Amino acid sequence: MEPITGPILYSAVLPTDKTVEAMIYSSKAPLLKINGNNIDLGDSTFSNMDIRDAYTRLVVTIPIVNGKISLRFRFDWLSSYWYFNFVEVDFVDAEIKQYNLTLNKEVMAPRRFSYHCGGSAIFIDNDNDVELHLFDVQAQPDAHNHRFSDAYNCVPFTTAPIWSGIFVTFLLGIGLVVGLSALNNIKTMDKFDNHKTKQLSITVWE
Repeated sequence: MEPITGPILYSAVLPTDKTVEAMIYSSKAPLLKINGNNIDLGDSTFSNMDIRDAYTRLVVTIPIVNGKISLRFRFDWLSSYWYFNFVEVDFVDAEIKQYNLTLNKEVMAPRRFSYHCGGSAIFIDNDNDVELHLFDVQAQPDAHNHRFSDAYNCVPFTTAPIWSGIFVTFLLGIGLVVGLSALNNIKTMDKFDNHKTKQLSITVWE
């Protein structure tokens, strides 16, 4: 097989509504590691969207040199959010081997939002030494018209530079309060304003 290059998009439409679609994007070929062997995954030859009460599942079948691989990405629904933490990998060659992989971090977004994150998202099955890597991933179980909705980005609003700025501002605020308090406590000499003391007299010679 030829080397796999370029971005990969796995998607499937809802059978009852062709405008609703589950989509998973990787900026380059997903990498599957099985017992130390690396397999680059290309485009799917079959895709299906499975809807249940508690979850939505995107199933894709991908041809490889010695057989095919089936990926079952699972999106769990909870209240008004969806969570993307599991994938089942079926490796079909001489026999069928199934692995259950869990994402190494929590991925979630509100309904009608996609999720996007730079870097690598890694699904892991430690017991069987299996990993699935997605790159600069963007995912959504309820996309419309073959387009991702606004992205719920994995980078938090309060990044390290923002926290540093808040901390410096806080220190400067404390310094300002202390300085104003010190100025307010300075007492000027009022000896010459007291009528009980000798008055100050200034003699002017002409």
